[in-house]
Amino acid sequence: MKTSSAVCPARCSEHKDCDTCLTSQGAEGGWHECHWSVELNECVAPSYQPLYCAGGTCGLVLSGGSNEHCPQACSSYKQCSTCLRHAHCGWCSLDGTNSTGQGVCYEGSLDRPAAGPEKETCDALYTKEYQEVPETAVFSWHYVRCPPENECENGHHSCDAESEQCVDLPAGYKCVCGSGYRSDNNDCVPVCPKGCV
Repeated sequence: MKTSSAVCPARCSEHKDCDTCLTSQGAEGGWHECHWSVELNECVAPSYQPLYCAGGTCGLVLSGGSNEHCPQACSSYKQCSTCLRHAHCGWCSLDGTNSTGQGVCYEGSLDRPAAGPEKETCDALYTKEYQEVPETAVFSWHYVRCPPENECENGHHSCDAESEQCVDLPAGYKCVCGSGYRSDNNDCVPVCPKGCV
């Protein structure tokens, strides 16, 4: 009887992130690769893909053994507005009069953060990121719209520091031309009373 010391590669479904999924050797149906469903955030075996992804449920499917097209992990986004641009990400925020915009970006759905091994809630995720949390803190999950924040105070805006001023609005902010500048085709240009040099 022959014995082999070779270890079988892990099944595609065991890979929990895009990087390890696409660089794996595959293990099912004779394939030597795995595919990543961006929509489901899951690793899929090529032999099961036609059934598993019927009707387009998998959305964009990445393959090819290279992880260069993998989406960034939600935790890499540090602002709610950037976080919510990605379909599989949501924002756990600290509620109340605190309008700093501080929070944690995490994989999830419309209802809640993705159920990890500990079935994590927003308060658990937030506490992992920011150790000092008030005992009376209340947290909420945002998947469609960011909670109110003052972007002008916390720096979560794109106004040019030299030529524009940030104006906080109930839903977002706007940039207006600062002192010594005027609007010209959506740009703030210097106003020179004696001619610009």
